Amino acid sequence: INAEYMGESPLTGGLELLKKGTMTALVGGDEAVFARTLPLLKVYTGLALYMGALGSATTVKIISNMMAAVHLVTTGEMLMMARRLNIDLKRFFDGIRASAGNSYVFETEAPLAFRGTFDPGFTVALHCKDLRMGAELAKRGGVDMPVNDLVTALYGARVLLACYCAFCGKNQLRFQR
Repeated sequence: INAEYMGESPLTGGLELLKKGTMTALVGGDEAVFARTLPLLKVYTGLALYMGALGSATTVKIISNMMAAVHLVTTGEMLMMARRLNIDLKRFFDGIRASAGNSYVFETEAPLAFRGTFDPGFTVALHCKDLRMGAELAKRGGVDMPVNDLVTALYGARVLLACYCAFCGKNQLRFQR
């Protein structure tokens, strides 16, 4: 294998963007290889971003998934809080979307919970894997990750699943472990 032509290109953006063919490709490796493969990447993605040396794209993808896991937990908690405090959920959604608390995860996942069909297309097991991989990367970099540790414990305890089930009024949702 000629390392000169090696690269990596994890996709990110979620199930809905995958269905549309508009996911983002995070690319790592030689920048000249990225430039040569960009026309191909544009065929099946909406955006291709060069991240740096080989390994950097996977690292960015893991960090992105770690952030998404945190956003998903807080989205579930905040949805329940708004409901229990008798906030109109449409107005709640519009208010958060137009504020500093907004995130891509909130915009794409909250509507699923509103409809009682929460199925993010990403299993708890995959989130746990990314959280563990992220913890290993942080350890190598000498970075303490207390929030990641807490979110990992919440996922392991299936707190996220319980929160969304309670919100949607169902005993069980299609949210695989």
